[in-house]
Amino acid sequence: MLMSELIIKKRDGGKLTAEEIKFIVDGYTAGDIPDYQVSAFLMAVFFKGLDREETLQLTMAMRDSGDTLDLSGISGVKADKHSTGGVGDTTSLVLVPMLAGKCALEQRKAFATSVAVIAPLCALSAAIYWFRGQLDLLLALPYLAGGLIGGFVGGKVFKNLSMTWLRRIFALLILYGGVRAFL
Repeated sequence: MLMSELIIKKRDGGKLTAEEIKFIVDGYTAGDIPDYQVSAFLMAVFFKGLDREETLQLTMAMRDSGDTLDLSGISGVKADKHSTGGVGDTTSLVLVPMLAGKCALEQRKAFATSVAVIAPLCALSAAIYWFRGQLDLLLALPYLAGGLIGGFVGGKVFKNLSMTWLRRIFALLILYGGVRAFL
């Protein structure tokens, strides 16, 4: 397979097979496909889109490109994220719309739930870095204080905002996160 042929196929509106999608993900993660070709592929996907099957195959290929955990011993619905290990603002940019749309939560409840998911992950990550001697606690404390004050003030303001303003603010945050991710 040639990456250039797959770019052209998607650019022209063709449907990619599971093997072709796996080739792209495996090739890129192995360093065999350069950034500029993946950028061209992503531009083709942006303009032509992926159907449900292609989206599923891309998700599965990305999942299989990293380490996975067997969660079959845990009953109920499970959710995970493909990650480099960092937890930041962009997690809630994905989590809030998912909770609001797929779980039918009201916007405020979706945001609050995402914070409840992210906060323990951040605390756990910080503890691991601290035990490894990789956390400068004196440097982190002023930011922690600012984050706590900002969270308290934000929580008070948050409940008084109309849903229209909440949606606008969240849309701007999504836009900012997307632009920041590409710069």
